[in-house]
Amino acid sequence: MSDYAGETSTHVLILRLWRETGTGDGAEPEWRALIEDVSTRQRYPVKDMTALQALLAPYGEAMALNDFLAGVPADDEP
Repeated sequence: MSDYAGETSTHVLILRLWRETGTGDGAEPEWRALIEDVSTRQRYPVKDMTALQALLAPYGEAMALNDFLAGVPADDEP
């Protein structure tokens, strides 16, 4: 996915997020994700949020997303 991020300026990704119930006594539910690249139909299952960030980072860098988000106030700012 990371090589593809810089090839074009338009990307359509579907991000699905859900919580799976834990197995066993007292197991906590865990977040899961699936990223699908619409143009290639490739699917990338993700079992933790660190991996999700790693998969999406090349897209954010290619689009200068950090520069764009720098002007967006945080939820706790007026």
